[in-house]
Amino acid sequence: MVNSLVPASLQQDIDETLPPDVRDIDAGEDDDPTLVSCYARPVYKHLLEVEQKYRPDPNYMQRQNDINHNMRGILVDWLVEVSEEYKLHTETLFLSINYIDRFLSRNNVQRGKLQLVGITCMLVAAKYEEIYPPSVEDFVYISDNAYTRENVIAEEVKLLNSLNFHCTVATSRQFLRRFAKAARADHETHELSHYLAELSLLDMQFVGYPPSVVAASALLIAINTTHLFGHNVNWDATMEYFTTYSFADLEPCATALLAKGREQLQHGGAQFRAVREKYMQAKFDMVAQRALPSSLRP
Repeated sequence: MVNSLVPASLQQDIDETLPPDVRDIDAGEDDDPTLVSCYARPVYKHLLEVEQKYRPDPNYMQRQNDINHNMRGILVDWLVEVSEEYKLHTETLFLSINYIDRFLSRNNVQRGKLQLVGITCMLVAAKYEEIYPPSVEDFVYISDNAYTRENVIAEEVKLLNSLNFHCTVATSRQFLRRFAKAARADHETHELSHYLAELSLLDMQFVGYPPSVVAASALLIAINTTHLFGHNVNWDATMEYFTTYSFADLEPCATALLAKGREQLQHGGAQFRAVREKYMQAKFDMVAQRALPSSLRP
């Protein structure tokens, strides 16, 4: 039934017929108004189309004079601990890192102010995502009073102007929700994919990949690890349709992310431990200690 209030282009996406070898992952959900399943495909199609719009420059570090890749990694690792301390949603963390990278793409920052950028980005992300976000004073405290309340507020103004107040962005976390549903992921596969996606935040090389590619790559590795689809098929027609990526599309990112995960497993997290320690908790099925495959299969 055509709704006259829905634009024709959106109605076309709603009515799109799936290929015969693709499973309808939204089937049977029409009676649940909280899911609004009829709009799920158009919404995620839109996210895939606009995810490039608010992405950072993957080469911005080359223009920074006083900070480097390692300092960024230290900041992200610490912010993972901060998000755990204040029990923030993981989406808040992903938003924070997006804001950091976009801000650093446009502004040269001295190393003494990098932590200020980090707490300000998490403050804005928390205001956007959380019901009860930490206060400015909480972030001043967590930074060991290295900055004043006035410093944080001034930095917040600078950040929002630098972002042109575009705080709504597509993150890997958002795509993983949809992709994991397409995979009918069990709890272990679901948590392992989230662990790998979160690991990607630590490394600048993954800034160069769209969030949807990182999400699909993380899930591909998790499926290969837990053998969710059995030993014959890891990335079927349903996965390719809903992610829009083939195994060949994902292989470069997935291979790099797999190496990152194996490095964490072999060296106990080395310098950056916060993500690994987070996913060693029982509520995440302790997936950080899960042995990962040496290579990937389609």
